[in-house]
Order: sequence, then structure tokens, then C-alpha cells
Amino acid sequence: MGDMRQKTLAWLAVFVTALEMTGCAQTFTTLRSFGVFTNITGYRPESALAQGPDGMLYGCTTSGEGPVNGTVFKIQPDGSGFTVLKWFTNTADGTLLNGGLTLDGNVLYGTATLGGNSGDGTLFKLNTNGTGFQVIKDFGGGDGRAPLSVLTVTNGVIYGTTFFGGNSDFGTVFSTARPCPAVARAMALCLPLIRMAQASPC
Repeated sequence: MGDMRQKTLAWLAVFVTALEMTGCAQTFTTLRSFGVFTNITGYRPESALAQGPDGMLYGCTTSGEGPVNGTVFKIQPDGSGFTVLKWFTNTADGTLLNGGLTLDGNVLYGTATLGGNSGDGTLFKLNTNGTGFQVIKDFGGGDGRAPLSVLTVTNGVIYGTTFFGGNSDFGTVFSTARPCPAVARAMALCLPLIRMAQASPC
């Protein structure tokens, strides 16, 4: 009985080793290298990727070539189809995208640690096709500054945190309603008319 048990354990060990060698081979693949100065893509990504229902991976970089202060991009899981959806070249939009992206339907939500009207960071949205960019919130210190973490979007509300700001400048937890698409479309139509009226001498 003892010999039979030893032989069985030996065969099991050989079988498990064979499975490890054939079915569980470890592979590592670099899907994308950043910092190609002839094709501005951004560089130094710091945050996790978000995968959409289309299978695409969405991410952001913290900086970029020349005047670029960060980018939002998408890429296929096999490394193909890399596309920059948004170049952050206007400080008012935000700079230094540390917090990553949260996907809700076909809309990406993210934060910029710096930039905006007060330089304390922004909360923004962007459609997965690269359209519809909007700064939802300009942080101003008292309501938080330097948003760094990933956002949570649930039941039409966006939740997040800031690293600094608030009453004691030790950070905040915040929530804000997700922008209403109908209101956004109405504002897009009305703003040019409002600006024309403001510029009219009458």
C-alpha cells in the first residue's frame, strides 16, 4: 500500500507540473510605449485603466509633449487602435490627470489635480468618442483642491475626494449631480446667442 501511495503521488506531481508548463505559461506584453515626440500622445500614465462594454481600455496620462498637460486615450486589449481622445492644452480644462477615469455608459468622468480657474483642479466629463468635453467643477480650495482618486458614479451622482482643501485643508469628500444631457444640449445652443446679445451695442 505504501508503494502504491508513493507512486500515485509521484504521478500526480508529474501531471500537475505538466499542466503548469503547458497551460499556464506566464506572458508579459508591452502594449504601448509613450513619449513619441513625432506623434503627441502624452506620457507618464499613473492610474488604472477603465474597460468599456465595447472592450476598449480607457486611460489618461499626467503630462505630454510640448504644451500638452495630459491626455485621455483609448486602446484595444491587444494594443491596437490607440487613439488620443483629448489633449489637455488649456490650463482652464485642468492639468496633471492622476485620478484615472470612471466609465458610465458612453461617458468618461475624471479629474485633473491642478489647473482650472483657481488652479486647484477640475472635475470633467468626456464621451468615449472624444466629443462632449465639459468641465463640471472648478475646485477652489474651500470646497476641496487637488482631486487625486478615482471617481464613483452611481444613481446619477458623482462621488470623489480631494487631497487638500476643505475647512482645515486636509481634504474633502464630495458629491455632485451628473450633468443632464438635455441641459447640456440646451446650453450649447443658447450660449452663442447669449454672447451675441452681450456683444451687441443695443
